[in-house]
This record gives sequence, C-alpha cells and structure tokens, in this order.
Amino acid sequence: RAIFFYNQALKLNGDKSKIYDNLAVVYSDIGDLDKTIYCLQKSLLLSPDNLKIRQRYIFYLPYNFETKKLYRQETLKYSEKI
Repeated sequence: RAIFFYNQALKLNGDKSKIYDNLAVVYSDIGDLDKTIYCLQKSLLLSPDNLKIRQRYIFYLPYNFETKKLYRQETLKYSEKI
C-alpha cells in the first residue's frame, strides 16, 4: 500500500527526493534491494548534498540482503555479550 501512495506522491509537485528516499526504505523492508538502490540513486540525483541519503546508499550498495541479515545477526550476538 505504501508503495502505491508514494508513487502517487511522485506525480505531484512535492519533495521528490524525500519521496524516493522513503520508497527506498519501503523496498528495503520488503527485501527488494534493486528497487531500494534505484530509489536511493534517484533521491541522490535530486539532493546530492543530503548526507542521510548518501549514508543509506553507501550502506546498501555493497551488500545483498543475505549478507546484511548475517551482519545483523552477528551484531546482535556481539551486543548481547557486552
């Protein structure tokens, strides 16, 4: 549902950079890495100086979802030991 509404918002004259950024989060949550990266790239083209978008893009670029899943599991294990 969220994807539909964000796509509708893109048709309006709003802050498209934020909309693409939010779409990237939604696609990330459902496990679609290709669309996550695509939306982040579009967002960066519109707001190249936005540090939050740059950080998110850098985070997703080198990883696939399986790698991130393992990384998160290891991070949780490590944080439980502390």
